[in-house]
Amino acid sequence: MVLVPVIYSGVYYKKQVEEGRADRHPVIEVEKWHKNAKKGTIVGIIILFAVLYFVTVGAGFEAEFGDESFTVNATGWSDLTVEYSAVESIEYREDFDIGRRISGFGSPTLSLGLFKNKEFGTYTVFAYNNAKAFVIIKSDEKVLVFADKDTEVTKEFYEKLTEKIGSENNESN
Repeated sequence: MVLVPVIYSGVYYKKQVEEGRADRHPVIEVEKWHKNAKKGTIVGIIILFAVLYFVTVGAGFEAEFGDESFTVNATGWSDLTVEYSAVESIEYREDFDIGRRISGFGSPTLSLGLFKNKEFGTYTVFAYNNAKAFVIIKSDEKVLVFADKDTEVTKEFYEKLTEKIGSENNESN
């Protein structure tokens, strides 16, 4: 991203000098330009690595259980709070077709946002891409899918949620 304008600027300047539309700058000015270009390149590279880190490693989510509701806190996407009294059913699955993202955040490791599949239509996802287990929560005619990268964490989420809500409305595959 940073190199293209720097290279273009240098080529454009040389073309203007050749056509007589620009004066050659003294060596000091050219050295100053090179020094500033190097600073810009370094800043650009730092920003690029920061963005790559966030997209591949830094983004994530976790669940917090309160007395009346649970919240999925996400880095890089909106948090979501669901009241236990609004939950109609909870299902634990080890096989699930996540469908396709309609909007949201996606990285090589993470999928957050609105998704669509044949089974549920449009629904919300907080899932790691290599997840092997999923918790499907139906609430107020909406569906939330939660899947941690660690199957044990997903199972613990399901068990904790089941405990908080009670077992009368729960299904399990």
